[in-house]
Amino acid sequence: MGVTLSGKPDSRITAKSLDMSYGSFFRLRCIAAKHLNDEFFYLYKSMINNRNEEDWKEFDECINDCIQHHKLDKTASDCKLLDFFFLSDCEGKITYGACKKLYELLKNEDDDQKLGYVGKADCATMGDLKNLLLDIYKNKGRLEWL
Repeated sequence: MGVTLSGKPDSRITAKSLDMSYGSFFRLRCIAAKHLNDEFFYLYKSMINNRNEEDWKEFDECINDCIQHHKLDKTASDCKLLDFFFLSDCEGKITYGACKKLYELLKNEDDDQKLGYVGKADCATMGDLKNLLLDIYKNKGRLEWL
């Protein structure tokens, strides 16, 4: 069981879908968070250690502070890129504008970096993800994950 990233609608998006584990999806989100803002990255990465309601309340307060005090790049919230980080692992989608911003964050990452299931011949790479994001942006689609 894992996450499949795909472009929608299928009729306009030609780049292949990408399969990865939930752990790899979290790692991908952390890579993007690091490029967005160091403070946001450390905060985002820390949520994996949240154990109780009080931890989550503190996390929510810190995230809201980041957003309200413009500690994040303004375009992150303008194009709904933050949805990429906070929607469920099980199901989510972002707009083509958010895909462009995500591409901009990841464009200098090594194309050969593995994101998918390493033992598989068709293991998803960072290059595959960049192609998918650009295809979605150019065709005004959306990125969905299940």
